[in-house]
Amino acid sequence: MHTPKKRVASMAVVGTMLWLMPLGLLAGTPLLVLQEASPQRELPQSRFWQENIILPTFVLYDDGLVLFRTARNSTEVRSSRLTRVEIEEWIGLIEQSGFWDLSESYSLNMRLEQPISVIKYRHDGDIRRIAVSGPMRENKDRARAPKTFVELFDRMVSFAPTGSKVWEPLRVEVRIFPSVESDGKPLPWPKGWPDLTDASTRTFIGYETYLLYVDGKNRKKLERLMLSLKEKQALAIGGRPWSAALTRYCLPGEEQWQRK
Repeated sequence: MHTPKKRVASMAVVGTMLWLMPLGLLAGTPLLVLQEASPQRELPQSRFWQENIILPTFVLYDDGLVLFRTARNSTEVRSSRLTRVEIEEWIGLIEQSGFWDLSESYSLNMRLEQPISVIKYRHDGDIRRIAVSGPMRENKDRARAPKTFVELFDRMVSFAPTGSKVWEPLRVEVRIFPSVESDGKPLPWPKGWPDLTDASTRTFIGYETYLLYVDGKNRKKLERLMLSLKEKQALAIGGRPWSAALTRYCLPGEEQWQRK
């Protein structure tokens, strides 16, 4: 846990690093992340997206990159770039807000099915995770959340600077499993795309279930392919029919914010 003196000293060190190092030379480590998980019944209905797809609402990296979504249920990720001064403003806002003193979890009401909002902050080697169970985007119950959390949440969900660009994911994860039946002839998997023999392919829990990783540059083509499938139509991969679903976009550094 940070002490006040240690926090002030570490803020000064980070500030000095940001001023002395050219923007973009840092490691691109996530500093601040907001994740929102919706109850099953609130998830957007889409035939080819797996139900448990999770994208962060906001990610600030130590090199100034910010990835964000303008709506909770949108799968479009946009990007912007902060200056050193703007990064320091975010760090100062958090460090001076009492964020480190918050409890790890809060519940806004007694309902069982709840959206969950999680803010993770990394600083000076420590990671602080604060989770709030309840409708943070509604006014009814959010007054029960800590003021510090509410202010940070509002700032992150409203982040939408002019000049932002659509961010193409590094890779798109596709989960495949044997097709029991196919409505029509299976559609061919594009040549050159990762298949079961690709070095990046991973096995997943369950019988003959695999994760394929398609280059993010092919995201739109992949989504068009998935949308063109009939309800029970399979994909032909490696000479066999497979059912498939997109499960997530792969973003930089995500293994670090998912670890805790």
